[in-house]
Amino acid sequence: MPFINLIQEQQLSSRREEARSRVFFFAFMGSAIASAAAFGFFLFQTEAAQGELADLRAKNEKLKPLLLQIEQNNRAIGMLKPRLATLESAQKATERWNRILDHLVVNVPDQTWLTAIRCQSQDATKPVSVSFIGVAASQEQVSEFILRMQGSADLAGLNLRFTQEKVVTEGNGIEFEVAGEPERYDAVIAALPTDIFEE
Repeated sequence: MPFINLIQEQQLSSRREEARSRVFFFAFMGSAIASAAAFGFFLFQTEAAQGELADLRAKNEKLKPLLLQIEQNNRAIGMLKPRLATLESAQKATERWNRILDHLVVNVPDQTWLTAIRCQSQDATKPVSVSFIGVAASQEQVSEFILRMQGSADLAGLNLRFTQEKVVTEGNGIEFEVAGEPERYDAVIAALPTDIFEE
C-alpha cells in the first residue's frame, strides 16, 4: 500500500497562511502609518490655518480705527465737494471779471470816459448783465468802444442801449450805455444750493 504524508501538506498550507497573514499585517500597518501621517499633516494644516485666521482677525481689529477714520474722511470729502465746486466757480468768475477789466483798461478809445459799470440780475437762474456807462467826444468813439469790447472773449451779446448829448466841462459830449452778458459762470453759481457755506 502506498504511503501518503498528509502532515507535509498541512505544514505547507499553514506556512502559506502565515505568509499571507504577514503580508496583510504589513499592508495594514503601512496603511495605518500612512493614515496617521495624513491625519497629522491635515491637523498641522488646520492648526496653521487657524493661527493665520487668528492673526488676520487681530490685524482686522487693529485696523478698525483706521477704517473708521477713512470712512469719516470720505464722508467729510463728500460734504466738502459742493463747497469746492462753488469756490472753483467763484474763482472762474473772479478771473473772468479781471479779464474784462483788463480788456477795458487797454481798449477804451481816446476821448472816451467810463462813468459807471453796473452789474445786475433780475433772475437768479440767468447770467448777470453788465452795463458800461460813459461819455465820448463823438458817436464814432462810442462805435469804436463797442467794436473793441466785442473783442473780449468774456463778453457776449453787446448792444447799445442809448446815446444822448450831454454837456460836459469841455463842451458837448455823447453819453452812452452799452450792455452785455458775461459768460455763464454766474448761472452755475446761482444754480448751486444757498446753504453750502453754512456750518
